[in-house]
Amino acid sequence: MIAYWTDKRPNGQPIEAGTFARVIDLEDGTNPIWTYGKTVDEVLQKIERQNGNAQLALARRATAQPNAPAQGAPTATPAAPRRRLSADEVMQLTTDLQNPAKAAAAIVKLAADETGVDPQRVAMDNFKKLAAEWEDEHEEFYQHPGNRTLLGIRAGQKVGHQVALITKEILTQCFIELLNSGQLFEAPEEHQEQRITPSPFPVESQVQRTERPRRLSTGIRGTQLRAPQTAQPKALKYSKRDIEMMPSAQIERLARDKDPDYMAACDAHFGQLATA
Repeated sequence: MIAYWTDKRPNGQPIEAGTFARVIDLEDGTNPIWTYGKTVDEVLQKIERQNGNAQLALARRATAQPNAPAQGAPTATPAAPRRRLSADEVMQLTTDLQNPAKAAAAIVKLAADETGVDPQRVAMDNFKKLAAEWEDEHEEFYQHPGNRTLLGIRAGQKVGHQVALITKEILTQCFIELLNSGQLFEAPEEHQEQRITPSPFPVESQVQRTERPRRLSTGIRGTQLRAPQTAQPKALKYSKRDIEMMPSAQIERLARDKDPDYMAACDAHFGQLATA
Protein backbone atom coordinates (compact mmCIF):
# COMPACT_ATOMS: atom_id res chain seq x y z
CA MET A 1 0.00 0.00 0.00
CA ILE A 2 1.16 3.53 -0.77
CA ALA A 3 -0.29 6.90 0.32
CA TYR A 4 0.63 10.35 -0.94
CA TRP A 5 -0.56 13.93 -1.31
CA THR A 6 -1.38 15.26 -4.76
CA ASP A 7 -2.56 18.42 -6.45
CA LYS A 8 -4.35 16.62 -9.28
CA ARG A 9 -7.59 14.73 -9.67
CA PRO A 10 -7.81 11.11 -10.99
CA ASN A 11 -8.43 12.52 -14.51
CA GLY A 12 -5.22 14.50 -14.37
CA GLN A 13 -6.90 17.89 -13.95
CA PRO A 14 -5.55 20.14 -11.13
CA ILE A 15 -7.61 20.47 -7.95
CA GLU A 16 -9.08 23.81 -6.88
CA ALA A 17 -6.84 26.27 -5.10
CA GLY A 18 -6.97 25.91 -1.31
CA THR A 19 -7.93 22.18 -1.54
CA PHE A 20 -5.80 19.27 -0.33
CA ALA A 21 -6.02 15.71 -1.69
CA ARG A 22 -4.68 12.47 -0.20
CA VAL A 23 -4.47 9.25 -2.26
CA ILE A 24 -4.38 5.76 -0.72
CA ASP A 25 -3.57 2.94 -3.16
CA LEU A 26 -3.89 -0.60 -1.76
CA GLU A 27 -2.02 -1.91 -4.82
CA ASP A 28 -4.37 -4.91 -5.01
CA GLY A 29 -5.91 -4.01 -8.34
CA THR A 30 -8.71 -1.91 -6.87
CA ASN A 31 -9.12 1.77 -7.58
CA PRO A 32 -7.16 4.16 -5.33
CA ILE A 33 -9.14 6.07 -2.69
CA TRP A 34 -9.10 9.89 -3.07
CA THR A 35 -9.95 12.07 -0.06
CA TYR A 36 -10.37 15.85 -0.29
CA GLY A 37 -10.49 18.63 2.32
CA LYS A 38 -9.95 22.33 2.87
CA THR A 39 -7.12 21.60 5.29
CA VAL A 40 -4.72 18.73 5.99
CA ASP A 41 -6.46 17.99 9.32
CA GLU A 42 -9.84 17.77 7.60
CA VAL A 43 -8.45 15.26 5.10
CA LEU A 44 -6.91 13.13 7.87
CA GLN A 45 -10.15 13.21 9.91
CA LYS A 46 -12.10 11.93 6.89
CA ILE A 47 -9.59 9.12 6.40
CA GLU A 48 -9.82 8.15 10.09
CA ARG A 49 -13.62 8.19 9.96
CA GLN A 50 -13.63 5.99 6.86
CA ASN A 51 -11.26 3.55 8.55
CA GLY A 52 -13.43 3.45 11.70
CA ASN A 53 -16.61 2.72 9.67
CA ALA A 54 -14.81 -0.06 7.83
CA GLN A 55 -13.66 -1.66 11.09
CA LEU A 56 -17.18 -1.48 12.52
CA ALA A 57 -18.67 -3.16 9.42
CA LEU A 58 -16.11 -5.97 9.64
CA ALA A 59 -16.89 -6.51 13.33
CA ARG A 60 -20.63 -6.72 12.68
CA ARG A 61 -20.09 -9.20 9.86
CA ALA A 62 -17.94 -11.41 12.08
CA THR A 63 -20.55 -11.61 14.84
CA ALA A 64 -23.50 -12.19 12.47
CA GLN A 65 -24.93 -15.74 12.37
CA PRO A 66 -23.85 -17.64 9.26
CA ASN A 67 -26.55 -18.16 6.61
CA ALA A 68 -28.99 -16.01 8.67
CA PRO A 69 -31.63 -14.37 6.43
CA ALA A 70 -31.53 -10.59 6.21
CA GLN A 71 -33.90 -8.76 8.53
CA GLY A 72 -37.28 -8.36 6.92
CA ALA A 73 -36.48 -10.79 4.11
CA PRO A 74 -39.32 -13.27 3.43
CA THR A 75 -38.58 -16.88 4.22
CA ALA A 76 -39.82 -19.52 1.82
CA THR A 77 -41.97 -22.27 3.30
CA PRO A 78 -40.77 -25.63 2.04
CA ALA A 79 -43.41 -27.63 0.24
CA ALA A 80 -44.69 -30.63 2.12
CA PRO A 81 -43.45 -33.85 0.52
CA ARG A 82 -46.17 -35.91 -1.11
CA ARG A 83 -47.20 -39.07 0.62
CA ARG A 84 -45.68 -42.22 -0.85
CA LEU A 85 -47.03 -45.71 -0.58
CA SER A 86 -45.58 -47.79 2.21
CA ALA A 87 -43.78 -51.05 1.51
CA ASP A 88 -46.81 -53.00 2.74
CA GLU A 89 -49.14 -51.02 0.46
CA VAL A 90 -46.90 -51.61 -2.56
CA MET A 91 -46.77 -55.32 -1.76
CA GLN A 92 -50.58 -55.49 -1.47
CA LEU A 93 -51.11 -53.60 -4.74
CA THR A 94 -48.61 -55.84 -6.47
CA THR A 95 -50.62 -58.84 -5.28
CA ASP A 96 -53.83 -57.16 -6.50
CA LEU A 97 -52.38 -57.06 -10.02
CA GLN A 98 -53.05 -60.80 -10.21
CA ASN A 99 -56.74 -60.22 -9.37
CA PRO A 100 -58.77 -59.18 -12.46
CA ALA A 101 -61.28 -57.36 -10.23
CA LYS A 102 -58.57 -55.25 -8.57
CA ALA A 103 -55.86 -55.02 -11.22
CA ALA A 104 -57.06 -51.76 -12.83
CA ALA A 105 -57.25 -49.88 -9.51
CA ALA A 106 -53.86 -51.27 -8.46
CA ILE A 107 -52.24 -50.06 -11.70
CA VAL A 108 -53.67 -46.54 -11.18
CA LYS A 109 -52.41 -46.33 -7.58
CA LEU A 110 -48.96 -47.65 -8.41
CA ALA A 111 -48.63 -45.26 -11.38
CA ALA A 112 -49.77 -42.30 -9.25
CA ASP A 113 -47.21 -43.19 -6.57
CA GLU A 114 -44.42 -43.47 -9.12
CA THR A 115 -45.20 -40.32 -11.16
CA GLY A 116 -46.95 -38.12 -8.59
CA VAL A 117 -49.88 -37.67 -11.01
CA ASP A 118 -53.29 -39.04 -10.04
CA PRO A 119 -55.05 -40.14 -13.26
CA GLN A 120 -58.44 -40.13 -11.54
CA ARG A 121 -57.96 -36.54 -10.39
CA VAL A 122 -56.88 -35.51 -13.90
CA ALA A 123 -59.94 -37.27 -15.37
CA MET A 124 -62.26 -35.54 -12.89
CA ASP A 125 -60.75 -32.12 -13.64
CA ASN A 126 -61.19 -32.74 -17.38
CA PHE A 127 -64.80 -33.81 -16.78
CA LYS A 128 -65.57 -30.62 -14.86
CA LYS A 129 -64.21 -28.55 -17.75
CA LEU A 130 -66.19 -30.59 -20.26
CA ALA A 131 -69.38 -30.29 -18.19
CA ALA A 132 -68.99 -26.52 -17.91
CA GLU A 133 -68.62 -26.23 -21.68
CA TRP A 134 -71.68 -28.44 -22.20
CA GLU A 135 -73.77 -26.30 -19.82
CA ASP A 136 -72.73 -23.18 -21.69
CA GLU A 137 -73.87 -24.76 -24.95
CA HIS A 138 -77.28 -25.88 -23.58
CA GLU A 139 -79.25 -22.95 -22.20
CA GLU A 140 -82.28 -25.21 -21.80
CA PHE A 141 -80.50 -27.00 -18.96
CA TYR A 142 -81.51 -25.45 -15.61
CA GLN A 143 -78.25 -25.15 -13.70
CA HIS A 144 -79.52 -26.28 -10.34
CA PRO A 145 -77.11 -28.32 -8.14
CA GLY A 146 -79.63 -31.14 -8.01
CA ASN A 147 -79.75 -31.27 -11.82
CA ARG A 148 -75.96 -31.29 -12.01
CA THR A 149 -75.82 -34.15 -9.53
CA LEU A 150 -78.47 -36.16 -11.39
CA LEU A 151 -76.77 -35.62 -14.74
CA GLY A 152 -73.33 -36.44 -13.36
CA ILE A 153 -74.58 -39.66 -11.73
CA ARG A 154 -76.47 -40.76 -14.85
CA ALA A 155 -73.45 -40.09 -17.10
CA GLY A 156 -71.14 -41.94 -14.71
CA GLN A 157 -73.43 -44.96 -14.73
CA LYS A 158 -73.50 -44.92 -18.54
CA VAL A 159 -69.72 -45.42 -18.71
CA GLY A 160 -69.35 -47.71 -15.73
CA HIS A 161 -68.04 -44.82 -13.61
CA GLN A 162 -65.07 -44.35 -15.95
CA VAL A 163 -65.17 -40.53 -15.87
CA ALA A 164 -62.60 -40.18 -18.63
CA LEU A 165 -65.05 -41.83 -21.07
CA ILE A 166 -67.81 -39.22 -20.60
CA THR A 167 -68.41 -37.07 -23.69
CA LYS A 168 -70.72 -34.17 -24.51
CA GLU A 169 -72.86 -36.58 -26.53
CA ILE A 170 -73.34 -38.77 -23.45
CA LEU A 171 -74.28 -35.73 -21.36
CA THR A 172 -76.88 -34.74 -23.98
CA GLN A 173 -78.30 -38.26 -24.05
CA CYS A 174 -78.54 -38.39 -20.25
CA PHE A 175 -80.16 -34.95 -20.16
CA ILE A 176 -82.86 -36.05 -22.60
CA GLU A 177 -83.50 -39.23 -20.60
CA LEU A 178 -83.82 -37.32 -17.32
CA LEU A 179 -86.00 -34.70 -18.96
CA ASN A 180 -88.35 -37.28 -20.44
CA SER A 181 -88.60 -39.17 -17.15
CA GLY A 182 -89.50 -35.95 -15.28
CA GLN A 183 -86.66 -36.25 -12.77
CA LEU A 184 -85.10 -32.82 -13.31
CA PHE A 185 -85.70 -29.71 -11.24
CA GLU A 186 -87.67 -27.01 -13.05
CA ALA A 187 -86.63 -23.37 -12.91
CA PRO A 188 -88.96 -21.05 -10.94
CA GLU A 189 -91.06 -18.76 -13.10
CA GLU A 190 -89.12 -15.67 -12.07
CA HIS A 191 -85.93 -17.35 -13.29
CA GLN A 192 -87.23 -18.67 -16.59
CA GLU A 193 -85.73 -15.78 -18.57
CA GLN A 194 -82.61 -15.41 -16.43
CA ARG A 195 -79.38 -17.08 -17.54
CA ILE A 196 -77.36 -18.42 -14.65
CA THR A 197 -73.57 -18.20 -14.90
CA PRO A 198 -72.32 -21.71 -15.68
CA SER A 199 -69.93 -23.51 -13.37
CA PRO A 200 -68.45 -27.03 -13.36
CA PHE A 201 -70.69 -29.76 -11.97
CA PRO A 202 -71.28 -31.62 -9.77
CA VAL A 203 -70.73 -28.63 -7.49
CA GLU A 204 -71.53 -27.80 -3.90
CA SER A 205 -73.89 -24.83 -3.72
CA GLN A 206 -76.07 -23.39 -1.00
CA VAL A 207 -79.67 -22.83 -2.15
CA GLN A 208 -82.05 -20.95 0.10
CA ARG A 209 -85.26 -22.73 0.97
CA THR A 210 -87.29 -19.89 -0.53
CA GLU A 211 -85.58 -20.50 -3.89
CA ARG A 212 -86.17 -24.26 -3.88
CA PRO A 213 -87.05 -25.20 -7.49
CA ARG A 214 -90.06 -27.30 -8.31
CA ARG A 215 -89.67 -30.87 -9.49
CA LEU A 216 -90.99 -32.15 -12.77
CA SER A 217 -93.12 -35.22 -12.18
CA THR A 218 -94.72 -37.85 -14.39
CA GLY A 219 -97.33 -38.68 -11.73
CA ILE A 220 -95.97 -42.22 -11.48
CA ARG A 221 -94.11 -43.34 -8.40
CA GLY A 222 -90.63 -44.62 -9.08
CA THR A 223 -91.34 -47.82 -7.18
CA GLN A 224 -94.09 -48.69 -9.69
CA LEU A 225 -91.49 -48.91 -12.46
CA ARG A 226 -89.37 -51.43 -10.61
CA ALA A 227 -89.49 -55.20 -10.79
CA PRO A 228 -91.10 -56.74 -7.68
CA GLN A 229 -88.70 -57.64 -4.91
CA THR A 230 -88.74 -61.23 -3.75
CA ALA A 231 -86.92 -60.38 -0.54
CA GLN A 232 -87.03 -57.50 1.88
CA PRO A 233 -84.51 -54.93 0.50
CA LYS A 234 -81.71 -53.71 2.70
CA ALA A 235 -82.20 -50.22 4.11
CA LEU A 236 -80.26 -47.69 2.04
CA LYS A 237 -77.64 -45.53 3.69
CA TYR A 238 -78.31 -42.53 1.40
CA SER A 239 -81.72 -41.19 0.44
CA LYS A 240 -82.40 -39.60 -2.94
CA ARG A 241 -82.32 -36.15 -1.36
CA ASP A 242 -79.00 -37.00 0.34
CA ILE A 243 -77.43 -37.73 -3.05
CA GLU A 244 -78.98 -34.72 -4.82
CA MET A 245 -77.72 -32.27 -2.19
CA MET A 246 -74.40 -34.05 -1.55
CA PRO A 247 -71.24 -31.88 -1.92
CA SER A 248 -69.33 -32.53 -5.13
CA ALA A 249 -66.16 -33.49 -3.29
CA GLN A 250 -68.01 -36.25 -1.45
CA ILE A 251 -69.64 -37.48 -4.69
CA GLU A 252 -66.22 -37.63 -6.37
CA ARG A 253 -64.73 -39.59 -3.49
CA LEU A 254 -67.61 -42.08 -3.23
CA ALA A 255 -67.72 -42.64 -7.01
CA ARG A 256 -63.95 -43.00 -7.22
CA ASP A 257 -63.89 -45.54 -4.39
CA LYS A 258 -67.04 -47.24 -5.73
CA ASP A 259 -68.50 -47.13 -2.24
CA PRO A 260 -71.04 -50.00 -2.06
CA ASP A 261 -73.60 -47.98 -0.05
CA TYR A 262 -73.36 -45.08 -2.50
CA MET A 263 -73.55 -47.34 -5.57
CA ALA A 264 -76.56 -49.20 -4.15
CA ALA A 265 -78.35 -45.94 -3.39
CA CYS A 266 -77.68 -44.60 -6.92
CA ASP A 267 -79.02 -47.78 -8.50
CA ALA A 268 -82.08 -47.71 -6.27
CA HIS A 269 -82.96 -44.04 -6.73
CA PHE A 270 -81.86 -43.41 -10.32
CA GLY A 271 -82.25 -46.80 -11.97
CA GLN A 272 -80.00 -49.67 -13.04
CA LEU A 273 -78.07 -47.77 -15.71
CA ALA A 274 -74.53 -48.93 -15.13
CA THR A 275 -74.86 -51.58 -17.80
CA ALA A 276 -77.17 -49.59 -20.06
